[in-house]
Amino acid sequence: MVCLARMYVGAHLPLDVLGGAALGWAAGSLVHLLLGAPRGRPALARVRQALHRYGLDPVELQPVEPESRRSASYYVTSRDRPDLFVKVVPRERRDGDLLWRAWRWLTLRRSAGPPRFSPPVQQVEHEASMALLAAGAGVRAPAVLLVRPFGNGAGLLVEHRVPGLGLERLPAERIDDTLLGEVWRQVAILHRARIAHGDLQPDSFVVDEEGHPWLVDFDRAEAAAGERQLDQDAAGLLASLSLVVEPARVVASAREALGPDAFGRTAALLGSRDLPAPTRRALRARPEVREQLEA
Repeated sequence: MVCLARMYVGAHLPLDVLGGAALGWAAGSLVHLLLGAPRGRPALARVRQALHRYGLDPVELQPVEPESRRSASYYVTSRDRPDLFVKVVPRERRDGDLLWRAWRWLTLRRSAGPPRFSPPVQQVEHEASMALLAAGAGVRAPAVLLVRPFGNGAGLLVEHRVPGLGLERLPAERIDDTLLGEVWRQVAILHRARIAHGDLQPDSFVVDEEGHPWLVDFDRAEAAAGERQLDQDAAGLLASLSLVVEPARVVASAREALGPDAFGRTAALLGSRDLPAPTRRALRARPEVREQLEA
């Protein structure tokens, strides 16, 4: 407003305002270059101190890699409890940046679930409530132990850790038809409760040591979801899972678990922009998978 007012009264030319903005941007970039930019990952000592304060007695903390843009996660070994999974949603995260938010608003990118730009504490509270609703409906989801503010406006979520591997990291020979059927049965249970996961893909499932899939990461989930949201959910998993496993097997297990009507609606979305952008790019890079899915 000051910039516009100065130009309005003739005190500055538009080029003066642009030059001042460029100088400020350069100064901020120089500070980040010399001192480092905020990473959004709190120090291990702070996480350990918070867990001690809440009575969880951590022995070992291991950061989860690769690092997520939206949060910082840790595997925690506790002294007198099962192993824990800890997620911290900080304030200094890329999708909280003003320019990033403006870009997403201008491009009208669809985002299921809660407002992505809500305060971090509200985000972890939402994820915890969605995980509890899903577990109450019969979905195999990790138990939620703790939801608290953390540090300077961050949010802290603690769950039981499921010992196992993400579905996308399993060897191909371990992903048999029984496992695929169980994955889709979990999706069917979730959708019967009218809960849309919002980000269904292979890494949304952890397969435990007994071969049972667990559904995780409910940060984008939404309760009382409409039919379109549920179909988008299933279509995203159908396409992304076909990049890992033979598409014909994925289609057969999905049709059996979802039923012909729901599967028909899901299949109709495979060629649309309702699929997540990373999945669409991956399908474009592998046209043979797209052709098998269409067939």
